[in-house]
Amino acid sequence: MKYHVEFQIKEPDAKRPTDSIQDEELVSESPQWIPAPGDSIGLLYGGAEKAFIVLTRHFHLDVKHDIYNVNIVMRTAMTDEIASRIKM
Repeated sequence: MKYHVEFQIKEPDAKRPTDSIQDEELVSESPQWIPAPGDSIGLLYGGAEKAFIVLTRHFHLDVKHDIYNVNIVMRTAMTDEIASRIKM
């Protein structure tokens, strides 16, 4: 079983996330690293490394291709949010 992950940004006043996804395709054979709501993540989005907070995730099993499609909706993290989560 493979896991194909797509990250989408939800702007603060938007009803739904944007249609664009992260710059690099993410596929894994393990679901253990898939972030949960509330997790902070950093990834390449729009050509730059950015920090986000996960809002929701949705799993869809594609039986024909033996793959889980995982859609993760996130919001942009504030600088102080990330700083408070990282131990220096």
